[in-house]
Amino acid sequence: GQLLVLPKTVWASLAAQRMMSQPVVLGVRPEHMDLVPVGLGQLIATIDVCEMLGSFVNLHVLVGEQRAVVSVPAADWQRVAAGKTGRTRFSGEIHSLIS
Repeated sequence: GQLLVLPKTVWASLAAQRMMSQPVVLGVRPEHMDLVPVGLGQLIATIDVCEMLGSFVNLHVLVGEQRAVVSVPAADWQRVAAGKTGRTRFSGEIHSLIS
């Protein structure tokens, strides 16, 4: 597994919902994840599929055995390719927490 350092706001939300001592599923929207150079990101991700959607590209990635989607501006199209490994950075915005 990989370790994701969560912002204090997420910890506060977990504490408020009394979810600190149980496993949770973290829901993050694709636009709240970035693909960044190695050394800047928290999670290692391998790009599986690049989906061009006009002004942005959805990158279907594998983070360990988990699938996720990262949305990047279309201008970044040149630096992404299926099979390429990079790192993802989490902006801290949570869509959902499920216990």
